[in-house]
Amino acid sequence: MRSDLKRINYRTEAALWEDLGERLGGPDASVVALSEDYGARLKYWAWINPRNWPTADDIQLRQSVGQVVAFEELATELTIGADVFLITLPDEFKRQPDLQKWLDNNYSLIEKTDRYWLYDLRQKSTP
Repeated sequence: MRSDLKRINYRTEAALWEDLGERLGGPDASVVALSEDYGARLKYWAWINPRNWPTADDIQLRQSVGQVVAFEELATELTIGADVFLITLPDEFKRQPDLQKWLDNNYSLIEKTDRYWLYDLRQKSTP
């Protein structure tokens, strides 16, 4: 483990998340995030406390203990009043086709890089 941590250079992480925080609108931004560490990087470097979208494994865990996870209810609860939906886990996003379809059908993709995707939640798009 120590070797892995020493080998990986995390120095660019601070700059990435600080810049992303500015792009999102700073500490007052209302963000829903599907991101690493349950949004800890966004909290630490950008001072933004996101509403965390659950991973597919989180949803499966909830269902395994008898909780009902209704997509539409979850989407409404987490996105009401939010400005943007941030995705920094593209592989995880691919595991959630309902989320992909819902975002693509209802909101504009305002920025897509090799590191993150941003959807504008302030205005529903028209088909």
